[in-house]
Amino acid sequence: MIFLTVMRISKVLLIIVLFVLAAYVRLLPAFSGNVHFSFDQGLDMIMTKQLVVDHKINLISRYSGLQGVLMGPVWTWTLAIPFAASGGNPAANIVFLSALCLGSALLMFFLLRWEFGWPTAFLTLIIALFSPQFVSNSQVVLSPNPLTFLFFFYLWGINKKNWLLTWVLVGIFFQLELAFAIITLFPLLIYFFLSKQFKSKRFWLGVGVFGLTLLPQAVFDLRHNFLITKSLLTFLSGNDSSLYKEGVPLVRRFGERLATFREDFAAMALYFQVGVLSLITLIAAGGGWWKVKVKHLSREIVWGKMLLIVLGCFFIGFTLYPGSLWGWYRAGLPVVYILLLTIPIGRTSKILVAGFVLAFLAQGLLLVNTPQTSGSNLSVQERVLDYVYTSSSGQNFFSFVYTPPVYDYIWQYDYWWYGRQKYGRLPDNWQMSVPLLGVGTQSPGPTGQEKLMYLIIEPDFERPWAPAGWLETYIKSGRPISRQTFPGGIVVEKRVAAL
Repeated sequence: MIFLTVMRISKVLLIIVLFVLAAYVRLLPAFSGNVHFSFDQGLDMIMTKQLVVDHKINLISRYSGLQGVLMGPVWTWTLAIPFAASGGNPAANIVFLSALCLGSALLMFFLLRWEFGWPTAFLTLIIALFSPQFVSNSQVVLSPNPLTFLFFFYLWGINKKNWLLTWVLVGIFFQLELAFAIITLFPLLIYFFLSKQFKSKRFWLGVGVFGLTLLPQAVFDLRHNFLITKSLLTFLSGNDSSLYKEGVPLVRRFGERLATFREDFAAMALYFQVGVLSLITLIAAGGGWWKVKVKHLSREIVWGKMLLIVLGCFFIGFTLYPGSLWGWYRAGLPVVYILLLTIPIGRTSKILVAGFVLAFLAQGLLLVNTPQTSGSNLSVQERVLDYVYTSSSGQNFFSFVYTPPVYDYIWQYDYWWYGRQKYGRLPDNWQMSVPLLGVGTQSPGPTGQEKLMYLIIEPDFERPWAPAGWLETYIKSGRPISRQTFPGGIVVEKRVAAL
């Protein structure tokens, strides 16, 4: 009895230590100031400011990767929590997303332990806590990234025929990444028809809840001549101009999708840098599935079939879809690959499971990325603004930005959050311009009357000649008196009125 109590306490302490370590790994960028903050994060923060500070409730949230297809407001509403708690600090989003990830991992652990026992649950937990895919998707704040740790509960809902839970999650998925969400409908409908529970009240209640999640976008669509519907139909046909379509024939596309899924499996589940370890893992998983079949372990068999059906739906859907297959379209699939390994390995010997736990833990910690000092780093952007404000010596100034995406969302927000907070003022021509929301207009170029202005010039690696063209055609005026280069290639040029 005492031995069992000691074992239980030891397991609890081990879980606590692992979660503390996982939290440290995820929160390191936030504590060190190395927060990734680029175009998408800038737009998200501006739209969240519109909600929290300006009290403007929008029916849509942000651009998707598809021209004319706009996301619902749930992502903005979600980011409002860390925004309000931190006063708009972008680093707070990492803390919030990491907490969501770790909480989901803990709940997944308890559910898997109840379903399969400690070995499978613990091995899955280790991968979810320390795999590069799960860690990076907690550190880079993008709307598709929560799919990485939410998709398990969709799988659980289908397996347990919890239709209400599954429909609610599909509704959330539609708010996070449309291309991924559309395909999640097919496994749900397949299992519903196989269950023959056509009179299930929870299923039809779930359909109603799912419809409610789309209501804001539907109202927006009605007000804007079915912009989203038309764009979505164009997307499904593969003719959207934002897809960079190459016209790949179906047979060739099949091979390309097969290669993509194989690479995803290797990167997301078999992330060992030593090929022998990956081979051993595959052999162990194969042996585990053979044991499951021989011993007729029904739960494992049911889950295995479901995982293959879900993966098959995504493969078929993405193969039929003729556009480019972006990584964020597949953001929820890592857990499928992981469970295909951990469920069978969990049925092998405890010594083998312990070995894999140590191997996955060690490899995950070795692959923890050291944040890079680039132009997309919030601390670098703060250094740029510190230079601008201190160099201006208290004078009013104008600021103009060259950025490859055209819209300077990150600098709009950086000036509002960091510059205004630390130095108490904004550039004379500062505005928050988001054409999607009808807020502001595209900033006009210099008039030639500016006494002092700063040009923030981001590098353009795809069009290296473009910044020089921007200076000649858009700026045109002012006399350069200094030029400062920052990490990541950002250049700040100080100009005064020409004599």
